[in-house]
Amino acid sequence: MEPSIRVLLLDSDLRSRAAVTYLLAGDDIHVEPFEDVADLQLGRVTSGVILAHDQGDLLARLKSHMEAVETLLPVVAFSREPDVPKAVRAVREGAIDYLDFPNERDTVVSVLLAAQDRARPIMATHERKVAARQCVKRLTERERQVLTGVADGLSNRLIAEQLGISPRTVEIHRANMLSKMAANTSPEAVKIALYAGMWN
Repeated sequence: MEPSIRVLLLDSDLRSRAAVTYLLAGDDIHVEPFEDVADLQLGRVTSGVILAHDQGDLLARLKSHMEAVETLLPVVAFSREPDVPKAVRAVREGAIDYLDFPNERDTVVSVLLAAQDRARPIMATHERKVAARQCVKRLTERERQVLTGVADGLSNRLIAEQLGISPRTVEIHRANMLSKMAANTSPEAVKIALYAGMWN
């Protein structure tokens, strides 16, 4: 039977890490315990739920690390008898839910599965944005300028006048831009650039 959920357990406390791993281990869950954010190697991880022990600045470092490697996974934070301000801070730092631990296995599994389901559309949008940013990164500065002109609704002639180049050169840059972005049409290229946040 395939595990229904992959849990990346992030906990610097050895005893706590062992207790959570023991609680969750089973045919339906695959637990991978890690001591620190750096051990996760998130650039290579594309699936699962991070279960993070809310200690010190761990959640803030985890959020920064995910942003740096352009990876987004759902995070469920946990701690012993958390208060409301602590849970609110955790959510602001990227946690999708918060657990009091120790807790019943069924409760923990239910929260992890719900977090995984809730994160799917968010992660799909994130993946589209990352792919769009990769497309935009392939463009030269001149190709970006042409794309901006296209987004502004300018003709090749007007873009050429604005950039001080010939309309034929604009056509070449436009064709190269579409090819690099794997876009069939100029509106499609503009949409990709918008996903990438090119004009934010």
